[in-house]
Amino acid sequence: IFHIFLAFFANECDMSAENVIPIERTDFGFVQRSKFVHVELTHEETIDVDGPFSQCFSSETKSFTFLILGDQNAGKSTFLHSFSHWNDPNFLEITSYLPFLNSFFVNTRFLFEKEGESDFSAMDELPFIDTDLGRGSFLLTRDDFIFFLNEFEISFEISVDGKCVKLGNVEITAETHYVLVQFVEIGGDHLDSVMKCKGREVSPSNFDRMEEILLKSLDLLSRAKKTLYFINANSCFASEKGEISLRMESFDRLIDRLRFLNENLNESHEILFYLSRFPLRGIDKEAFFTLEETRSIVQSLSRFSVQNFKLEGQKIKVEQVLETILSHISKIESWNIKIV
Repeated sequence: IFHIFLAFFANECDMSAENVIPIERTDFGFVQRSKFVHVELTHEETIDVDGPFSQCFSSETKSFTFLILGDQNAGKSTFLHSFSHWNDPNFLEITSYLPFLNSFFVNTRFLFEKEGESDFSAMDELPFIDTDLGRGSFLLTRDDFIFFLNEFEISFEISVDGKCVKLGNVEITAETHYVLVQFVEIGGDHLDSVMKCKGREVSPSNFDRMEEILLKSLDLLSRAKKTLYFINANSCFASEKGEISLRMESFDRLIDRLRFLNENLNESHEILFYLSRFPLRGIDKEAFFTLEETRSIVQSLSRFSVQNFKLEGQKIKVEQVLETILSHISKIESWNIKIV
């Protein structure tokens, strides 16, 4: 499912600086919101994904929740916002495949007791604020969701009488009216703060509001089952005179985060990696390493014993190199999480 959503995302992004999303100053920091409602498909009984009772789902609604992690400026917030970015020229393409009834995006930056902060003091790369926590969600009818699964050949189980569909551990019965899909983002800096918070002694004297949020984020990580991890190629790779090499500081930070996730995520938790902002090369505008670049990257990671595996070809897909390296390190260090 992630691969399908990412395919939509790759074609949709018109996130120029002029399209700044309104910023709301709150008691806890800054918030950005956007919402889309398909007027022709929505009626008064439809669940409002932004409503006060959106988390109190009845048996008529089934939900799928995915975790979004990764680097700063890697496209996480853009991805979440794409499902409610109704004025984007490519939004019609998304809704032609996913005719959702409504969708919602919220982006949050926590800044407590910072008097005089302006709206743009929390900005990251326009048009988004620097995310601590974010969420994007959309609501489909049961029939449209099953049609989507069939259209893109996503495997699922179906009962003998054809009335019950099972995807993962979620059963969609004949009584199910709606399916809610939601993505929860934990920002890169926020994840680093969670890592620092883990194991630190907390007493009433030093416990503050941010500590409480970090502990809740840690609990969210421990309950998640599938994750999409965005990697910003601009921060992970360096380009000099047309040659691309690995930035070791960024790669070490990635490994530190994965080690932390391995300790705190459920066993067999699946992580899919998405690499953004890698320079497209050659006549066909592809994201690839040359054989020489691949060998150089492998050699630079000798401390991880990755020099033993081979990747062949003059043009090697970036995702293939990254997945092979991370899977190898996962095996060497006996991680419980799965690199997919």
